Amino acid sequence: LRLVNMRFECVGAIDLLEFNICNNVEILNCDFAPADNDVVSAISTVNSSWLTIRNCRFSSPATDNGFDYCLYAAGGSNKNLHCALIENNIFDGMDGDGTAIHIEALCTASQTVIRNNLIMIRGAGIGIDDDSDQAMVIENKIFHNGGTPLDVNASLSLMNMLSDDGTVTWSPTIAGLSA
Repeated sequence: LRLVNMRFECVGAIDLLEFNICNNVEILNCDFAPADNDVVSAISTVNSSWLTIRNCRFSSPATDNGFDYCLYAAGGSNKNLHCALIENNIFDGMDGDGTAIHIEALCTASQTVIRNNLIMIRGAGIGIDDDSDQAMVIENKIFHNGGTPLDVNASLSLMNMLSDDGTVTWSPTIAGLSA
């Protein structure tokens, strides 16, 4: 399945795209937006291998009508986000306490790559929350004023740029580089 150049918009506390099994699916150049009420997730998946989400935008015009999660990967027995590629997306449509990318603790996210995404956190939200500690998180740019930019396995994280109210840092910290 390949979804290309589409706009997804809905009203109500539901998921825009909800996949139980989502293998070899590409979501490319798509736009996800809540209409006038909170939406739970833009994309929610239970079991996915080789899922690609590229060049998409997750947006909301207001901080109180955004997504709880832009991408939500459920956890549990036989739940996975295996070999996924999430790259070159813009995540700026979360609620004040929403999360751009959330992978549950019991979700197998081996060989998943999250790279080169632009994320703007509103309020106390979270940028990338990989509770499985298995995804490779590389070269993302995260703007936040408060909130938590990254909750990932530092040994699988490289060159993520964080801007907190104008102060730019790297995650993980680059040895020998002073602010």
